[in-house]
Amino acid sequence: MNTYKVKTFVICLTAAVIGGYIGLQIGKKITFAMQPEEDFIEDPEYDEEEAEVESEYIKSDIQKSRAKRIPVDYAGIGRDKPSLEEASAHLLSKTSLQKEEVNGEDEEEESTAEDDAYVISFDDFVDPTNVNEKKQLTYYSGDDILSDSEGLIIQESAPLFNADLLEQFGTWSNDPDVVYIRDEKKDIDYEVCRLFENYSDAAAGIPQKPKKSKLKKAQRSEDEEN
Repeated sequence: MNTYKVKTFVICLTAAVIGGYIGLQIGKKITFAMQPEEDFIEDPEYDEEEAEVESEYIKSDIQKSRAKRIPVDYAGIGRDKPSLEEASAHLLSKTSLQKEEVNGEDEEEESTAEDDAYVISFDDFVDPTNVNEKKQLTYYSGDDILSDSEGLIIQESAPLFNADLLEQFGTWSNDPDVVYIRDEKKDIDYEVCRLFENYSDAAAGIPQKPKKSKLKKAQRSEDEEN
């Protein structure tokens, strides 16, 4: 009997505590909802101006971090952002430097192409194992003109080889008026015969005594031997 009463008391007490707690929470929410807006207590530590300043600092940090991701080259102009005139002058200077580099490369290529030719001997020219293409040229010392086997002028703007090689007449050729030149890059051998005459006279039809090619002489001697 006493045990039953004790259990009943404990149950009722527990229910009362739980019900009271739930009622208290519901009452707080209802009271908070019914409280006027002017009755709210402001946070004394909150300052709207300080919040705006802090926000500006945050934006500034974000902009700085973005700026670091995009490097800008203002070399030679200064640390500050250049004016339009300074930026234009800087761009023009860089463009001119690039053009000079390109022109320098072109000149180097042209000089290299001319330097591919050199003087060879008569024996190298007529060597049976030599598979290079052979061409005959004529140099008119009277008016300093070089022509091909058909009488067409070799223009100075498109030289076959360095003009200094035309000063090597008689070198390894066994003839003071002949020089043999090899273009290593094009695989061409030239036999250049010098005439102490003017090209203009030859073009006008004035009779001349052309220099006979030693290559033809060598071929004829081989044919006679065979």
